Amino acid sequence: MDRHLLWRQIRRSLAQSPVSSGLLAIFAGTTLYFGIDTFYKRVAGELDEPIQQRKEFYRMKREKTRQKLEALGVYTDETEENDRNKVL
Repeated sequence: MDRHLLWRQIRRSLAQSPVSSGLLAIFAGTTLYFGIDTFYKRVAGELDEPIQQRKEFYRMKREKTRQKLEALGVYTDETEENDRNKVL
C-alpha cells in the first residue's frame, strides 16, 4: 500500500473515531481555559511578581558568570545599558 494512501486511511479512521474527537475536544478546552486564565492573570497583574523574580534570578546568574569570567581574565561587556532584561 502506498504510504500516502496509508496516512489518508489513518487520518480518516481517526477523524471518524469518537475517542479521538473527544480527546481533541478535551485538548481544545484545556488550551482555551489556560489561555484565558493566563490572560486574566496578566491583566490583573498576578504574573508580574513571578516574572520580576525570574528576571532578577537570571540577572544574578549573569552577574555571577561575569564575575567568574573576569576572574579568569576574560573581558565581558555587560553594562547596565547593555542589560537584555531592561527591554522586557
